[in-house]
Amino acid sequence: MLRLFLIIAYVQADCPQWICKNLNQTKCATLHGYQIYANNLPCPIDYFCKLDAFTNWQILEAPSSTNSFNCTRQNYGGVDIESLKKQPDFFCGFRDTTQELADGKHPKNCLNSKDCKTIGGWETECLCGLDGLKYCSAEIGSSAFDEYWEKCFEKQGSTHDPKITAVEKAYWDYYYNYYIEIVSAPTCVKSLLWEFSILNDLDGYRKLSLSQFILVSYTILISL
Repeated sequence: MLRLFLIIAYVQADCPQWICKNLNQTKCATLHGYQIYANNLPCPIDYFCKLDAFTNWQILEAPSSTNSFNCTRQNYGGVDIESLKKQPDFFCGFRDTTQELADGKHPKNCLNSKDCKTIGGWETECLCGLDGLKYCSAEIGSSAFDEYWEKCFEKQGSTHDPKITAVEKAYWDYYYNYYIEIVSAPTCVKSLLWEFSILNDLDGYRKLSLSQFILVSYTILISL
């Protein structure tokens, strides 16, 4: 019963809620008060819709209003992977474990920043997700970024000099900036919004780079 009460309280925090729905393919979403009906279908090829288009929430002060947002043509050239490949590895620094939440783990729902107190004693922001709930923002040293730190210490000799490739760095920087949107997005939104296209591209490139590294390492090993 307590859990149900908490969920209701989080939903009533005046956060817009994205809900998947079948719409005309030219439409990105329709806005109905505090609910955003996102298209189950992705935009047509070379058309996108951006999360930035929905950041002006003043319109939500009129719950009876209904507005449509169409997919628009974008000159999206993708991630400049060749430029990233030419950049040197990035020094990760060392993990500050006091950035972890004092109570609970990420992703964590919250009512305000007091629910987001860290082991170090400060509070992170309590921000709206895309599912109508609020979430604690995550510090880089927290459990939300366990995989990042695993990558930093993968290479030989990384104990005193943890590094990741520029491609990995670009991915995790983007993940950090859109963390709450990523953990709270309904499935359809991840294939609909332009921001997730960038994230998926970066994720694909970093995994491809890892596969190539493993292949080269294996080739060297069997040649010895």
